[in-house]
Amino acid sequence: MTPVKQLAVPRFVVEVVFSNAGAVYGIETYPVDAAGRADARGIALRRSEDSPYDDARIPDRRRTARVRRSVMTAR
Repeated sequence: MTPVKQLAVPRFVVEVVFSNAGAVYGIETYPVDAAGRADARGIALRRSEDSPYDDARIPDRRRTARVRRSVMTAR
């Protein structure tokens, strides 16, 4: 039997920036396997909800995601 080669899946590197009133107080980087840039951004933002930087005690906190690059990976 011949092994079946899996399709390559894009792996994105997404930076989530945590800020308060315009001042950045933290950045975390997330490697994400996703179908596209928008999916990668959404997955990284959901993961960032578990970050210590996403602290409810910080007023006016915001999170923004920057998709940095993608690389194809084989599964």
